[in-house]
Amino acid sequence: MEFRLLGPVEIHRTTGETIRLRRRQERLALAVMLLSPGRVVSTERLVDLLWERPPASATRSALPSLMSRIRSVLGSTGNGDEPVRLVARGGGYLLRVQPDSVDLHRFSRLLDQARAIKEPTVRSARLAAALELWRGRHWLTQ
Repeated sequence: MEFRLLGPVEIHRTTGETIRLRRRQERLALAVMLLSPGRVVSTERLVDLLWERPPASATRSALPSLMSRIRSVLGSTGNGDEPVRLVARGGGYLLRVQPDSVDLHRFSRLLDQARAIKEPTVRSARLAAALELWRGRHWLTQ
Protein backbone atom coordinates (compact mmCIF):
# COMPACT_ATOMS: atom_id res chain seq x y z
CA MET A 1 0.00 0.00 0.00
CA GLU A 2 1.21 3.47 -0.85
CA PHE A 3 0.06 6.80 0.52
CA ARG A 4 0.22 9.83 -1.70
CA LEU A 5 0.49 13.36 -0.36
CA LEU A 6 2.37 15.04 -3.23
CA GLY A 7 -0.82 15.98 -5.03
CA PRO A 8 -4.32 14.87 -4.05
CA VAL A 9 -4.37 12.72 -0.90
CA GLU A 10 -4.77 9.12 -2.06
CA ILE A 11 -4.31 5.57 -0.88
CA HIS A 12 -2.93 3.34 -3.62
CA ARG A 13 -3.40 -0.39 -3.10
CA THR A 14 -1.06 -3.07 -4.40
CA THR A 15 -3.95 -4.24 -6.60
CA GLY A 16 -3.76 -0.93 -8.48
CA GLU A 17 -6.94 0.48 -6.93
CA THR A 18 -6.79 4.11 -5.82
CA ILE A 19 -8.86 5.16 -2.81
CA ARG A 20 -9.73 8.80 -2.24
CA LEU A 21 -11.28 9.93 0.99
CA ARG A 22 -14.48 11.87 0.28
CA ARG A 23 -14.44 14.47 3.01
CA ARG A 24 -11.87 17.25 3.22
CA GLN A 25 -11.36 16.76 6.98
CA GLU A 26 -10.69 13.06 6.44
CA ARG A 27 -8.04 13.87 3.82
CA LEU A 28 -6.45 16.48 6.07
CA ALA A 29 -6.48 14.22 9.13
CA LEU A 30 -4.89 11.36 7.19
CA ALA A 31 -2.27 13.73 5.76
CA VAL A 32 -1.40 15.05 9.22
CA MET A 33 -1.01 11.50 10.53
CA LEU A 34 1.13 10.50 7.51
CA LEU A 35 3.47 13.41 8.17
CA SER A 36 4.36 11.77 11.51
CA PRO A 37 4.29 8.00 10.93
CA GLY A 38 4.82 5.98 14.08
CA ARG A 39 4.50 9.02 16.35
CA VAL A 40 1.60 10.19 18.47
CA VAL A 41 -0.14 13.32 17.20
CA SER A 42 -1.96 14.94 20.11
CA THR A 43 -5.72 15.34 20.10
CA GLU A 44 -5.21 19.05 20.75
CA ARG A 45 -2.98 19.44 17.67
CA LEU A 46 -5.40 17.52 15.46
CA VAL A 47 -8.36 19.62 16.62
CA ASP A 48 -6.38 22.83 16.04
CA LEU A 49 -5.40 21.75 12.52
CA LEU A 50 -8.74 20.30 11.44
CA TRP A 51 -11.20 22.89 12.72
CA GLU A 52 -10.90 26.63 12.20
CA ARG A 53 -13.17 27.17 15.18
CA PRO A 54 -13.18 23.86 17.02
CA PRO A 55 -16.65 22.80 18.15
CA ALA A 56 -16.97 22.07 21.86
CA SER A 57 -17.63 18.46 20.91
CA ALA A 58 -14.52 18.15 18.74
CA THR A 59 -12.45 16.22 21.25
CA ARG A 60 -15.35 14.23 22.69
CA SER A 61 -17.11 13.00 19.57
CA ALA A 62 -16.20 14.73 16.30
CA LEU A 63 -12.50 13.77 16.26
CA PRO A 64 -13.02 10.15 17.37
CA SER A 65 -15.77 9.80 14.75
CA LEU A 66 -13.51 11.24 12.05
CA MET A 67 -10.64 8.94 13.01
CA SER A 68 -13.02 5.98 13.06
CA ARG A 69 -14.03 6.70 9.45
CA ILE A 70 -10.37 6.83 8.42
CA ARG A 71 -9.69 3.63 10.35
CA SER A 72 -12.53 1.94 8.43
CA VAL A 73 -11.01 2.94 5.09
CA LEU A 74 -7.55 1.77 6.18
CA GLY A 75 -8.97 -1.49 7.49
CA SER A 76 -10.75 -2.17 4.21
CA THR A 77 -7.58 -1.98 2.15
CA GLY A 78 -6.55 -5.64 2.72
CA ASN A 79 -5.70 -7.84 -0.29
CA GLY A 80 -2.02 -8.38 0.41
CA ASP A 81 -1.32 -4.83 1.49
CA GLU A 82 0.83 -4.36 4.56
CA PRO A 83 -1.39 -3.75 7.61
CA VAL A 84 -1.81 -0.14 8.64
CA ARG A 85 -3.09 0.72 12.09
CA LEU A 86 -4.54 3.98 13.35
CA VAL A 87 -4.76 3.77 17.13
CA ALA A 88 -5.69 6.08 19.99
CA ARG A 89 -2.64 6.43 22.20
CA GLY A 90 -1.49 8.73 25.00
CA GLY A 91 -3.85 11.66 24.46
CA GLY A 92 -3.71 11.48 20.68
CA TYR A 93 -3.51 9.16 17.70
CA LEU A 94 -0.71 7.11 16.21
CA LEU A 95 -0.54 5.79 12.64
CA ARG A 96 1.55 2.64 12.28
CA VAL A 97 2.83 2.78 8.72
CA GLN A 98 6.23 2.41 7.12
CA PRO A 99 7.57 5.89 6.27
CA ASP A 100 8.67 4.66 2.84
CA SER A 101 5.04 3.89 1.98
CA VAL A 102 4.40 7.67 1.99
CA ASP A 103 5.49 9.48 -1.18
CA LEU A 104 6.52 12.60 0.76
CA HIS A 105 8.99 10.61 2.87
CA ARG A 106 10.39 8.89 -0.24
CA PHE A 107 10.74 12.33 -1.85
CA SER A 108 12.73 13.59 1.15
CA ARG A 109 14.93 10.49 1.15
CA LEU A 110 15.69 10.90 -2.58
CA LEU A 111 16.58 14.58 -2.04
CA ASP A 112 18.90 13.66 0.83
CA GLN A 113 20.56 11.01 -1.35
CA ALA A 114 20.96 13.49 -4.22
CA ARG A 115 22.62 16.03 -1.92
CA ALA A 116 25.18 13.41 -0.87
CA ILE A 117 26.08 12.35 -4.42
CA LYS A 118 28.98 14.09 -6.16
CA GLU A 119 28.58 12.54 -9.63
CA PRO A 120 26.23 14.83 -11.64
CA THR A 121 24.51 12.10 -13.68
CA VAL A 122 23.61 10.00 -10.65
CA ARG A 123 22.60 13.09 -8.68
CA SER A 124 20.37 14.19 -11.56
CA ALA A 125 18.73 10.75 -11.70
CA ARG A 126 17.89 10.92 -7.96
CA LEU A 127 16.40 14.39 -8.36
CA ALA A 128 14.38 13.26 -11.38
CA ALA A 129 13.04 10.29 -9.40
CA ALA A 130 11.99 12.65 -6.62
CA LEU A 131 10.22 14.99 -9.04
CA GLU A 132 8.32 12.07 -10.59
CA LEU A 133 6.51 11.63 -7.27
CA TRP A 134 4.70 14.98 -7.64
CA ARG A 135 1.15 14.60 -9.02
CA GLY A 136 -0.63 17.91 -9.35
CA ARG A 137 -2.20 20.24 -6.83
CA HIS A 138 -1.14 20.01 -3.20
CA TRP A 139 -3.57 18.51 -0.66
CA LEU A 140 -3.81 21.77 1.30
CA THR A 141 -5.58 23.36 -1.67
CA GLN A 142 -8.21 20.63 -1.98
